Amino acid sequence: MDKVDITNQVMEMYDAEIINNIFIQAKNELNNNIPEKHVKELRGIIQHSSLNELTAISLIPLKVNNDLKIIIKSIASIELLAAAGSLLGSWYSQPINFGGAGFTLDVRRIINTNNEVDLYIMPNEMHEGKIKNSLGVYAGKNIEIVVTNNGNIILEACLYVSELANLAEGSGKVINLDESTCVNGKLSINVIIIPS
Repeated sequence: MDKVDITNQVMEMYDAEIINNIFIQAKNELNNNIPEKHVKELRGIIQHSSLNELTAISLIPLKVNNDLKIIIKSIASIELLAAAGSLLGSWYSQPINFGGAGFTLDVRRIINTNNEVDLYIMPNEMHEGKIKNSLGVYAGKNIEIVVTNNGNIILEACLYVSELANLAEGSGKVINLDESTCVNGKLSINVIIIPS
C-alpha cells in the first residue's frame, strides 16, 4: 500500500472550518445590520481611496484628545539622527528631506500664534519622479495628514495636492507635547481619515 501525505488536505479543512466560524460570528454580531459607525468609516475610506483594484489596506487607529483618527497610508518616513534636536520646536526649524519619497517637508510657524503652521511639500531636485509615486493617488484632492514621531502625533494638517502631484500645501497645528519630550527616532507623514 502506498503512503499518501494528507497534511495539506487536513490543513485546508481546518482553515475552512475556522473561516466558516469567523463568518458565523460576524453574521451573528451584525445580525443583518451594520452599525452606522462602521458604515461612516467605510464611506470615508472609500472616498479617500481612488484605487481601481481591490487592495488590502492596513488601518491603524490613533487617538488625539479623545478624537479617533485612522491612518490609511504612510506616504513617507525617515529616521531622525540624535543631533536633530531635543526641544519640540526644533524638529521643524529646518526643511526635512524625505529622500525616499522624493520630497522635502517645510513647516513654518504662523506669526502671533501658539501652534498654527503652514506646510509645503516640494519635490527634491534629484528625485522629482518619486514625489508623484508618493502623492499621485491624491492629485487634485485635499487630504488630512498627521506627522508622527515614534507613533505619537506631533502635527495635524490639511493639504491640497496639486493636479500634477508634484506639490502640496496647506495648514495645520503642532500638537503641544510635554516640554521634556525629545523628538527623535522615526518621523512619518501619514494620510488619515476622521470617522464622522
